[in-house]
Amino acid sequence: MAHQKKVFLILIVLIAVCLTACGTLDMMVGLKEKANPDISDLAELSEFEIVEDAVGEEAYEEVIETAAEPQEEVKMTNIMAYFEDEYGFVVPVNTKIPWEEGIAKATLRSMIAGSETEKRIAQSGLHGVIPEGTEIRGISIKDGLCRVDFSKNILNTSSLEQEENMISAITYALTEFPTIDRVELLV
Repeated sequence: MAHQKKVFLILIVLIAVCLTACGTLDMMVGLKEKANPDISDLAELSEFEIVEDAVGEEAYEEVIETAAEPQEEVKMTNIMAYFEDEYGFVVPVNTKIPWEEGIAKATLRSMIAGSETEKRIAQSGLHGVIPEGTEIRGISIKDGLCRVDFSKNILNTSSLEQEENMISAITYALTEFPTIDRVELLV
């Protein structure tokens, strides 16, 4: 009789372990969705995520959610754009923008003060490095040299430090592309 109790107890423990493991497995592979997420799950809904880059500096990675409305599907592409923080440091931001021919030009447009990308990341304390109202008149890439023609608004920086940050950010962003090794800015 004592032997039957031991077998019965071991059987109950095994069933409990199996049920727990199956539930854990379902959650790990995403088979079960929580009806009411707890507060720790809401942290995942944050629009930005701080990531460590290769040199140990902080970078912000932006997560963009698509709208639920039925509309033409827009193909998004990942870019590395650069913004300035409140301390005057240039910060890389991994973000998504709509793909278009001439993605380098679109990347620079996202770095202009007042751009849609800047508005999305405003809560992080970052702001565009290219002065508001600046137009990108053209970009040409030949033999690794990227020449960018800007409107005169690009000269509207408030300090030498801001101008240096802008030039650095533009150079960093463009040299992220494999076809660009050098950058020349024209006004």
